[in-house]
Amino acid sequence: MSPPSSLGPRQKPPLAAALIVTLAVVTIVGLSLWYLVQPQPLLVQGEADATRIDIAARVDGRVGQRPVERGDTVTAGQLLVAIDNPELLAKLREAQSAKAVASADLARILVGTRAEVVAAKKAALAAAEADAKLNQQTFGRTQQLTQRDFAPIQKLDEATASLDVSQRAVQQAKFAYDEAVAGYTP
Repeated sequence: MSPPSSLGPRQKPPLAAALIVTLAVVTIVGLSLWYLVQPQPLLVQGEADATRIDIAARVDGRVGQRPVERGDTVTAGQLLVAIDNPELLAKLREAQSAKAVASADLARILVGTRAEVVAAKKAALAAAEADAKLNQQTFGRTQQLTQRDFAPIQKLDEATASLDVSQRAVQQAKFAYDEAVAGYTP
């Protein structure tokens, strides 16, 4: 027989103990790797000291308001200086007024042409047609008198010009009347 040894049963460690130690080592290594891979928030603590800070605005004007004071803590996007510019405010009011005028024009267009406007255009057309008829008659009479040598050629030229002007006035009045009846272009 062999001599009894003090290490006898300890020579072969129990399987459960080896498994626990291995599991503990794997856990520690896994947690260490996981912690190293995780992004850490950047924490900066301390005090910044500057003798000069330059701030530039995108628009001209005077400093109207300064909501932060020296030594205050500021965050990103916080208002540091409010610029007062009367010219920009005037341009803003002008643009708002132009928008109001355009809205009023759109409302007028959507309502359509008023009946009074159509009636006025129709009356203007009738007046232009009556004037053209009178000028046509005057031209005919002047032409007959000129052919018989009772009127000078100049009178015929004047009557011809008057007739031409009145015919164009009739065309223009007709176009205006048709436009009033049809309404505005969508």
